Amino acid sequence: DENCLFCSAGTINGLEGINQGKNLELLPYVIGSQSGYLEDSEDPGSVFIEEPGNTDAGLGVKYGVTSNYTLDFTYNPDFSQIESDAAQIDVNTTFALFFPERRPFFQEGADIFRTMINTVYTRSINDPIMAGKITGKSGKTTIGYLAARDETTPYIVPFEESSQFAINGRSYSNIVRVKRDILDDSFFGLIATDRRNETNGGANTNLGLDTEVRFLENYRIRAHAQASYTREPDDSTLSEDFEDIRFGNENQYDSFFNGEEFAGHAAEVSFGRDARHWNFWTWYEDYSPTFRAENGFVSANNNREVGFWTGYMFYTDEGRFTEMIQPQLSWGRQYNYDGVLKDEWIQPNIWIRFRKQTRIWAGYTISHERFAGVHVEGIRRIQWNINTDFSAMLSGGMWAAIGKSIVRDSEDPRLGNQRTVEFWGTLKPTSQLQLSLTVQSFRMTENNSHFHPVTGDRIRAGEEIYDVYIGRARLTYQFTRNMFFRVVTQYVDSDDLIEVDPLLSYKLNPFTVFFLGSSHNFMQFDSEIPGQAPSYQQTDRTYFIKFQYLFRV
Repeated sequence: DENCLFCSAGTINGLEGINQGKNLELLPYVIGSQSGYLEDSEDPGSVFIEEPGNTDAGLGVKYGVTSNYTLDFTYNPDFSQIESDAAQIDVNTTFALFFPERRPFFQEGADIFRTMINTVYTRSINDPIMAGKITGKSGKTTIGYLAARDETTPYIVPFEESSQFAINGRSYSNIVRVKRDILDDSFFGLIATDRRNETNGGANTNLGLDTEVRFLENYRIRAHAQASYTREPDDSTLSEDFEDIRFGNENQYDSFFNGEEFAGHAAEVSFGRDARHWNFWTWYEDYSPTFRAENGFVSANNNREVGFWTGYMFYTDEGRFTEMIQPQLSWGRQYNYDGVLKDEWIQPNIWIRFRKQTRIWAGYTISHERFAGVHVEGIRRIQWNINTDFSAMLSGGMWAAIGKSIVRDSEDPRLGNQRTVEFWGTLKPTSQLQLSLTVQSFRMTENNSHFHPVTGDRIRAGEEIYDVYIGRARLTYQFTRNMFFRVVTQYVDSDDLIEVDPLLSYKLNPFTVFFLGSSHNFMQFDSEIPGQAPSYQQTDRTYFIKFQYLFRV
């Protein structure tokens, strides 16, 4: 019944004679690359242009200011060897997609900046020419500071039913985080972010307080309150592809970048119990229509949500097949700031842990949702998830959702038949060879026959609305402890795109590394010859060679 992991840990004794290592590390790199691309990406017969090769260099610095604080700095970082993002299916969604941070500079110490409201999303620093941070802890106080100058700045602009996306020029970001430990396994903290756009004068500042308090052994309260001030860029060309959306308490603002200024707020609070048998969490979220966090990931606002989850764990220690069984129930409601009910759901679930590291979760969703002014009832879906690591050679799982869901068509919101399936697996036949595969599929068809309210076209039940899938394979071979080869191949059905990214790496140590790699994109084109099947042709390609060396001073 102890929900504090660290409180349950043991103590290591007998460590003596340990000397602090060298506290200054320099990590310079040099890279050479050469790219080519099809002059007209829609015309396979156009000329493939070979650009001249170019070289670049950069530097990383790590300095141990004290035994508790570390300073990191990078100038002109290169992340060409970082594995490409796994593609995500984006049909039937109107909100921005979240991609995990993979760049080592931003991954290190990322937990310091993590909060309930996603105020810090380091991928908002898209193309840094330089960045620095200091992280550490003295006694009960943890401090983090991150500053960066970004050459190409992304905007995720949240609204009630959609996110808009834009790319701007150079910006400067400053992020400050302070946490103070209190009581037993509890803290309170401050988070502040500021981003200033040099090109068009836009700015966004956020200031927030958060806390987590554990009491009576098994109970926790978490809370986070955030205030924002936004001055939009004064450049309507950046937002020319945006939808025309009015927002604010009196709809006094528009979605286009024309220099408007406004303040907003957001808050989240939750209360829960973590124990051996009975567990629950209840929460409340509140995002005002004018809240933005440009250094974070907030894809929607203008919502108030309340929810509840509970589960009871049964232990079957003597069971032949199972170890734990947990029935669960969750419920939630979401309103906008005008008090209009946007979504309500109830979901009974069950989670089972079997022997041999196999886990199954299954649930049934009952919901009704309002989108684009239309209230859609009858949403019913069954979902299940299976994960297994029963063998050192083979592991994997699947996720599926089948039933009726809302079709998020702003002109004709309606009920549709959905089938979502995802499979993943890892095969490791030897200690050196590993193959990982992922397949995602999403299909939606019409639920009822009707006439389109705008075009007047007749739509028949069973007609296909979406049918897309993505396949991704990752093959790794470890020749020696120092040398490995990796190739990532990805197919995106909706774009008829194949991506192939091979990489050869030789490491003298984890930081002194030689990379040789490339990236290739192939698109499918219809043949001009009648009866001949479509074929794939390379549309762009990059080769690169990179060397970085670690100096300890």
